[in-house]
Amino acid sequence: MLPCHASPLISSGTITPRYLSAQDYTWLNCLLAEYARFVGRRRVELDHHLQAPLLSPAPAHKLRLARRVLDREYSARTEAAVPPRRIRQVLFVARAEEGTRQRALARAAREVGLSVACVEDLLFADLAGQRRLVALEQPLSAAELALRINHAMVSALIKRAILVTVLVEGEARALVRAIKLRGLLCTARPDNEAKHILLEISGPLSLFRRTLVYGRALASLLPRVAQCPRFELTALCASSGTEDLRTLRIRSGDPVIPAEALAKYDSKVEERFARDFSRLTDDWDLIREPEAVPIAGHFLFPDFLIRHRRIAGQQAWLEIVGFWTPEYLKEKLGRLRQARLPNVILCVDEQRNCSEGDLPPGARVIRYRRRVPAGLVLEHLAAQLE
Repeated sequence: MLPCHASPLISSGTITPRYLSAQDYTWLNCLLAEYARFVGRRRVELDHHLQAPLLSPAPAHKLRLARRVLDREYSARTEAAVPPRRIRQVLFVARAEEGTRQRALARAAREVGLSVACVEDLLFADLAGQRRLVALEQPLSAAELALRINHAMVSALIKRAILVTVLVEGEARALVRAIKLRGLLCTARPDNEAKHILLEISGPLSLFRRTLVYGRALASLLPRVAQCPRFELTALCASSGTEDLRTLRIRSGDPVIPAEALAKYDSKVEERFARDFSRLTDDWDLIREPEAVPIAGHFLFPDFLIRHRRIAGQQAWLEIVGFWTPEYLKEKLGRLRQARLPNVILCVDEQRNCSEGDLPPGARVIRYRRRVPAGLVLEHLAAQLE
């Protein structure tokens, strides 16, 4: 059974998130009240107001995190009878021609149909600090806010990871789907206990270090991992401003937000392929998410199994590969050969090869750009029957 703790263990070389808990609810409620109080007012006014301490003292580092989360939760909009950009255009022309500021303001006010005071007030109303806070659709409780802060804290750490492993019990296929959808590389193998699967996740970040796009891709897996009944996520993270690597561990029971159920297809590419394939043939069935295939101590999670409706035993496995390197494909093809599957179709996105080199020699694959060619897949299947 996987361990389940309130937070990762503290040890040398380990990153330990300082999660918010019920002890923080008092000051979180004070902060929520201040944001609600400034709804309809300029964001800069709230920023200025929060320079003073809250009624209930808050740890500075936690308060900063809480404000970042709330700033994302609270949208802000420009409220102006005339677009501020239009006011600026009129005023700048008037200023160049009228000579004095007051005369320019008066002329601009006449042209846009506002008072001089309104022109001055709305001149920069579309800037971030001048926009007005909009009320939340659903009020946040202190407990909900604490959970979102904890989730944001862990996500920020995972963004600096160069390698992530997940020991998972249950929902492994859904997690593998999510990993592939994000264009990351994943290998799966059984752990010491047969009911656990160990996933090793990497991507271009492991090659180029600290690539923001792939850091976000890794971090976006956190809700999907949290959806698993039992899990232990280990991330090897680069320390901020140094080359040191430290280990972050997140376990089932830690305060992170689980994801909602996955859509039927991982991506538009898969959805388009399924639609195109079904339109082109009535002889073959396309089966989404067939059973995982054990391969010499690893697991393969094919995207599709294609099976002939009338000829018994005629079938093919199809997998769509996003990000890839020649080494990754070589390893995958080797595992497919070990599995001794009767027929495998590997479709690779030729735009997402992020390292030098080409497909491994002898690779039997179908290249695609944006859309997997269902016609070529059917040609491959027809050749198989000859």
